[in-house]
Amino acid sequence: MRGRDTPSPELEKVAGWIATEFRRFGLRPGGDHGTYVQRYPIPRRESGTARAASVTVPNVIGILDGSDPRLRTEYVFLTAHMDHLGVASPANPACRALGGDSICNGADDDASGTAAVLACARAFALLEPPPRRSLVFMATSGEEHGLRGSAYFTAHPTVPLSAVVADLHNDMLGRNWRDTIAAIGKEQSDLGTTLDGVAAAHPELHLTPIGDIWPAEGFYDRSDHYNFARRGVPILFFFNGTHADYQSPTQRRGHAGIRRATGGWWTGRTDATARRSSGCGAAG
Repeated sequence: MRGRDTPSPELEKVAGWIATEFRRFGLRPGGDHGTYVQRYPIPRRESGTARAASVTVPNVIGILDGSDPRLRTEYVFLTAHMDHLGVASPANPACRALGGDSICNGADDDASGTAAVLACARAFALLEPPPRRSLVFMATSGEEHGLRGSAYFTAHPTVPLSAVVADLHNDMLGRNWRDTIAAIGKEQSDLGTTLDGVAAAHPELHLTPIGDIWPAEGFYDRSDHYNFARRGVPILFFFNGTHADYQSPTQRRGHAGIRRATGGWWTGRTDATARRSSGCGAAG
């Protein structure tokens, strides 16, 4: 997929495939005009007068409606970004070629998080009955170019932002520890308590949640959860740190990410089924 840059034909292919999967899972479209896709404009980076000054690019959104008549109008989001850095070129210095390999694949950043959101969407869609609150699964674009997709969504939400009780964001789950997941934002809301309770209740996950052990790196404001947090939505950012292949063409595959995704699945299920939202204390 040639690194899925924003914009690129490959990004559009990935967005179309994710929308097809959401439809296959039975999720309700959460994008524009009854579709799974929300499009937003970004400036073109290429020079030249023959090209349009801007293009539109996709976020992909699917909704699993909640089972409680009262709580189904509250939403728990599970998010990840489907874009990466694309192909190295003079116009794209963010991707640096390595020898003859010029494609920044982004297997961990953030195909791993996107795979986790898809796995969670499929698992939640099989539950009977569904969780009490509604769940929104969203794959954003433009994260690598300033969190553009999530910024647009939170400025133009397709569900009321005031009714969003949590965003569980997944970015770079595939490397480093097999038995630990960092949950940035863990100390900032009751979601951290929910996550700790999930880990205690499910020892079969062999998963220990920790907080932000890299505060000097400023990861809190470097992925899409931040645009939810800055508008008052409680967040957890599931993240396993950088590594030698970070933003490199050698980032070809992730490792062991799905086990870590189960922590987010159980946290989402707990928050979506609770009578009272752990994220913001809304009455249930």
